[in-house]
Amino acid sequence: MKYSNLARMPKIPSIYVFASDNSMHVQRLVQGAARFTRNQSRILRLRWGQSMIGTESIERDAIIGIIYFALTEGDRDLLHGTGLPAVNVSSRNMPTVHPSVISDDLAVGKLAAAHFKDNLFQNFAFVGVKSHPYSLERAAGFKAGVFPSVCTEFWLDEYSDANKVSASLSDFLTSLEYPCAILASNDIFARRVCERAIDLNLAVPQQIAILGVDAEHMVSLSSPVQLSSIDIDSYSIGFKAAELLLNSIHSPLTQSQTLRIAPKGVVTATSTDHLATSDHTVALAVTLIREYACSGISVDELAIKTGIGRRVLERRFRQTLGKGIDEQIRKVRIERAMELLDRSDLTVSEIGDKCGFKDVFYFSKMFKKATGKSPRSFREG
Repeated sequence: MKYSNLARMPKIPSIYVFASDNSMHVQRLVQGAARFTRNQSRILRLRWGQSMIGTESIERDAIIGIIYFALTEGDRDLLHGTGLPAVNVSSRNMPTVHPSVISDDLAVGKLAAAHFKDNLFQNFAFVGVKSHPYSLERAAGFKAGVFPSVCTEFWLDEYSDANKVSASLSDFLTSLEYPCAILASNDIFARRVCERAIDLNLAVPQQIAILGVDAEHMVSLSSPVQLSSIDIDSYSIGFKAAELLLNSIHSPLTQSQTLRIAPKGVVTATSTDHLATSDHTVALAVTLIREYACSGISVDELAIKTGIGRRVLERRFRQTLGKGIDEQIRKVRIERAMELLDRSDLTVSEIGDKCGFKDVFYFSKMFKKATGKSPRSFREG
């Protein structure tokens, strides 16, 4: 084929993802959208950028629709001017004139509550920004999840003087009853809470356990204590947004369409690695399970390591956690399997083996029972 003929070939249509930052959340979102377009073989492509596109780019790349993360007033005007169908993928834009695929922020808050209650916390607090709709939703879910316990709230003012905010946050942290479990509405705020706590000589996680949202790995690593965080499944948000946009070619989109994606799970790290109980033997047992569950530790071995009889350990464990030792061991194994499915290229069989399941069929059965999905479906999002 002569090169001169290429210009006359029909263009493959493209979806444009507009996001003004390069966070891990946005990267995963773009990856999800890219996965959807690749699944369409040669009928759809993906473009991505940090500025809103104009007529020239729309024509050159045959853009048929736009997925957008966060918009300024100027961006809204430019988007409206394109006349293209669009899908919103950020709670910060709500309400919006476009359909949305966003995180289920009520479920995020409830998941955080369940995580802390599993670690036996009884004192709870929330840190967020009222001007962000997602922050309000996550706070509501968290309060519902910890009920009947009371959740103390601290609302950051992102426009206030930094020194004033730090002083107010210090007063808030020192007023809490310890040990206290804090959900921050995102990882940036979680890091800020952690830095302030360390400056105040508060032990993290022993006095204050901190959980963020978004699973921003670099933010976690830059915190004085590595942060636990909720993975809101940005990948699936991007995938579903691209799917919704393509479907709009055949069926016009409506503003009322809002798809909420459930969070993927808690990525645990040091900042919540504490069991809030006075029973030090049970706390030791939980620590040992976290360390050795995937190595095949048994209840008998656990009893030997904790220095008490099996029946006594089982009774105290159930009294403290409300569940049996075998159940806790399976829970830790499944959580580890979820991490490996999400972050490694190991086969399902290899992951099952690494997590203490010697039979791949039993592993798949237990995984589906715990998550509602098979290991393969979980990996595919």
